Amino acid sequence: MVWIKFLICAVAILWAGRKLTQYGDILAEKTGMGHAWIGIVLLAMITSLPETANGISAVTAVNSPDLAVGNVFGACLYNMFYIAVLDIIQFFRKKPTIFQSLGQGNKTTGVYVFLMVLTALVGTVLSKNGMDLVFFNVSIYTFLLFIIYAVAMRALYHGEKGSHNGELVFQHLSMFQVVFWFCFYSLVVVAAGAWLPFIGEEISSIYGWGQTLVGALFIGIATTLPELVVSTSALFISPGMAVGNFIGSNLYNVFLLFLDDLFYQRGPILAAISNTQLVLNAFLLVMLMVYVAAAFVIKPKNRSVSLVQVAIFLISLYTLFALK
Repeated sequence: MVWIKFLICAVAILWAGRKLTQYGDILAEKTGMGHAWIGIVLLAMITSLPETANGISAVTAVNSPDLAVGNVFGACLYNMFYIAVLDIIQFFRKKPTIFQSLGQGNKTTGVYVFLMVLTALVGTVLSKNGMDLVFFNVSIYTFLLFIIYAVAMRALYHGEKGSHNGELVFQHLSMFQVVFWFCFYSLVVVAAGAWLPFIGEEISSIYGWGQTLVGALFIGIATTLPELVVSTSALFISPGMAVGNFIGSNLYNVFLLFLDDLFYQRGPILAAISNTQLVLNAFLLVMLMVYVAAAFVIKPKNRSVSLVQVAIFLISLYTLFALK
């Protein structure tokens, strides 16, 4: 029965997430934003709504910081893996590697993501060694994530404002219609995302698996379904927008640690998570991010980079399962 609940949640997120991106595209047209803004900022925030709902629900209703943080970094791991999936799809389409289609916006966002993950990593290590600074019950390290995110959003907004110069195809829809359906599908995604921690807790209890494993593996799959669907569709329009959705989602996902910390009332969330999270932070996510960042710079012409990416991801999942 628990897997039926999980499947219902996943399908709801998949369906509503795809609809959300359609109306997000319409909003982008009506506000004058271009593809880079859609992929890196707008679509990324929209498709990360499940992670938002899941994290807040995990720390408030279930009281499980491991589920919340595990989902954040698990979702980031999946997004890095999905970039390799897009590249493999490009191979079968007989197109150049995905790394040759990335613009400056994607690279700049990648730098901000790396800074945020590094901040979260250092903050976790220091917090668990008694060197945490608390500001109104929020860790100074997660507050730094908020600052970096705000700086990144400001830079991306001013860089892309007014860049939409394409044909206007949604003039027949009023702004009220677009906002109404946008809010409706947002509520569906939030409701499904809020239900996920309870399902994750049930899976953990039934099978004796750790909450880190459940959060990073099963809930990570469900909450990243919108990103996968959206980016696969965007790949046929703009590879840069497709990759930008994943990178932008990671930017927002790491920022969620600040929101989760804000809602977690039992102290700094980074100090409350298990030691397994340290392994996840230090050896898995950072490894993948540095590797992919190097590929952004080198721009390889073959698929060996993506194959190694897949291998690192599979090793990551095995490590999580071994540490359950």
